[in-house]
Amino acid sequence: SNRAEMPAPFREGVCGKNTDSWMLNETNRGWPLTRNYCYWGAAIGARVYKYDDERLHKELEWISQSGCWYLFIADANWGMLKRDLDLSRVIVECRKRHGGPTTVYFCGSKNTPERVAEITQLFHDAGMISCQSVALQTMNPETLKRVDRENIKTSSYEQLQLSLNQQGLSSFVEMIWPLPGETLLSFEEGLAHLCAMRADSFVVYPLLLMNNVELMQKKEQYGLVAIADPNINKRLTELGVAVF
Repeated sequence: SNRAEMPAPFREGVCGKNTDSWMLNETNRGWPLTRNYCYWGAAIGARVYKYDDERLHKELEWISQSGCWYLFIADANWGMLKRDLDLSRVIVECRKRHGGPTTVYFCGSKNTPERVAEITQLFHDAGMISCQSVALQTMNPETLKRVDRENIKTSSYEQLQLSLNQQGLSSFVEMIWPLPGETLLSFEEGLAHLCAMRADSFVVYPLLLMNNVELMQKKEQYGLVAIADPNINKRLTELGVAVF
């Protein structure tokens, strides 16, 4: 089916207006890059499907008028497209007219640091963002090769971090530990390099081996040893996930 013709839940009466709510909105779907630890890229592939501008403008207007206080932009790479900057301006203008959303969060594009920094500054000036994530994962060149991330430039992250520092904007760097080819020493050296660049803080996620991701199929090749969570069913139930 044509994704562009799918009905918009916000304007079809599915979502009710609530003055104490947070909402997700997606302006495009797809991941133009590959990473063998991520299901997103493996499942969707290279093509990016975009919703048309008129639809998005109406959705953002509705979200703003609804009293939404927190908006999560669910795009994989916000700032990848030139129109993302224009849509960010639309969100700010809606905030000025209707008072919402008061906070916005997005996952920045990996190879367009100038545009991401401009978008972050735009939201910061509007009082809608206080801290920006920088999804780096690793600083180790060998690890970048093993997880198919060579097409994402580490220099782009460095440029973004420096730009955020110059603008006085807080940020947090997202890392994954441990990834194939990463050692404790290389991981520490990467953190030290980021600290020298004045990274504000770090969030370190554990590597999860999930079904249907390429890395799961390379466990033996990379010598990965995994430990099963004995409480996984309980954790999934607490999260509302059906366990069979």
